Amino acid sequence: MNLDRITYETNFLENVIFRIDYSPILRMIKETPADFQTKIKGKFPRLREETIIELSRGITKKSDTESQSHEEKQIRPVWKFFSKDQTQMVELTYNTLAVEFSKYSNFEEFRDSVEHAFHSFSEIYQSIDLKRLGLRYINHIVLEKGNPFDWKNLVNPSLTHFVDNFFDDKKDLAKALSRITTNKEDFEMNFLWGWHNTEFPSKIARRQFILDYDCYTHDVEEQNVVNLIEKFHDQIHSYFEKSIGDDLRKIMKGDSQ
Repeated sequence: MNLDRITYETNFLENVIFRIDYSPILRMIKETPADFQTKIKGKFPRLREETIIELSRGITKKSDTESQSHEEKQIRPVWKFFSKDQTQMVELTYNTLAVEFSKYSNFEEFRDSVEHAFHSFSEIYQSIDLKRLGLRYINHIVLEKGNPFDWKNLVNPSLTHFVDNFFDDKKDLAKALSRITTNKEDFEMNFLWGWHNTEFPSKIARRQFILDYDCYTHDVEEQNVVNLIEKFHDQIHSYFEKSIGDDLRKIMKGDSQ
């Protein structure tokens, strides 16, 4: 099977998120990013301003033998720029830039939005000290009919065997998740899967399954950002295809279940 040629009419993606962390840009704490807004307003014309509270702890020395701990609260601005239909968002703070899609069609569209947002940002805030880059795909598979624990030919049986083979009475389960971390030469990936259960702590009653892939690295240069997200996407795509069965592929291609 040639994975590069697989296309789907629909998907179960709840969120696709690009995020990059960098050393604090102090002027962004007091200045609004008007120039950045101008550069991206064609794709992201709607703005919502919010704040977050950051807590910092420290110790003040009162004498050679006495010290006192203290906690400080800092209010930091957050700027969220939305597409017209509000399914795409760019989020900017003094130390993070994120692009998030809640309605995802294809990687090319997402990559173009990431590239546009990041290049606009780097043109304004030059010599960025990048700390971390991540790309995350959260698939929330919801089927309206059927046994909540029956994922035969929908999900790779290796991902469900711990529940299928261990629990004699599944009806008491409220959540069942597993996680692995793979460590490649130049990046890592967290893979979370299982019965997330949006009605937790109630028992699992709906046919839902999570496939959550998060690739990230702390070794990132400004000129390699786009190449890295393409590399991460290929890794996630490969793992996703290993995770699903032919019946789910039929559903995603538009065939009847």
